Amino acid sequence: MISCISVRKAFIIEVREQLQNQSISNDNLEAKDIQSLPECVQRYMNYIGCIDKPKISNVQILFGRTKHIKEPNATPTDLRFCEQYNFSEIPYRNFYMNGKMKGLSFEGKENYIKGKGNMKIKLLNLFFVVNLKNKEIDQSALVTYLAECALIPSGFLNKNIVWQSIDKNTVKAIIDDNNNSVSGIFYFNEIGELIKFVSDDRYYITTENKLVKMQWIAEMGNYRLMSCGLKLSSYLKATWKLHEGDFLYFDGEINDINYNKTDIKN
Repeated sequence: MISCISVRKAFIIEVREQLQNQSISNDNLEAKDIQSLPECVQRYMNYIGCIDKPKISNVQILFGRTKHIKEPNATPTDLRFCEQYNFSEIPYRNFYMNGKMKGLSFEGKENYIKGKGNMKIKLLNLFFVVNLKNKEIDQSALVTYLAECALIPSGFLNKNIVWQSIDKNTVKAIIDDNNNSVSGIFYFNEIGELIKFVSDDRYYITTENKLVKMQWIAEMGNYRLMSCGLKLSSYLKATWKLHEGDFLYFDGEINDINYNKTDIKN
């Protein structure tokens, strides 16, 4: 299918619309605001330094060196540019990437907007080779949003999330949004860093283009101070636990993180 509008332009339009509709608080996030959260989540928020800092409405994530692998044993694709926006008031995620695959330029976009997930890949700025929209993609996109609340910690206060403590370093989160309900488990270390998120509610796309529920793992680490003033993970890795073994399909370095943006550059 040929499309005139670039994936990048569609991404900018969608993000700008949400930025214009958001409400940014002038208040700081205080210790009393997080008292209802599980102890390990409170410890994380104290560790990264978000207490007594401005409440966060949105996050811009800028990736550096990033590899994406389409399927097990395939050659990794080096992504040239990746930018992402998430919002805390409502579950909203929008991820943009571009790169070259087998010498051909492509753009891609994954989002979760108003309860709907969408995954698009456009080749040579002309043809959509991937354009997935269905209930399974909706749920999968919401799982990703839940995992990435770690990078926009105000998202942990979202009224749609219910918490179930497991032990002092582990907690289960259940999020409901627009008739989608998914869950995952956050794993923290002793000093407060989030090191792993695991969910059984995400759908894997097989080589036969079937959607099958598989365990999905997001890993974070190497925490450092970002431009936003918080100490956050400097990488994000995503792995599928397949029957034949682990499949690390996304390995991204996080160059920088910014909060409370009011506009997006073209």
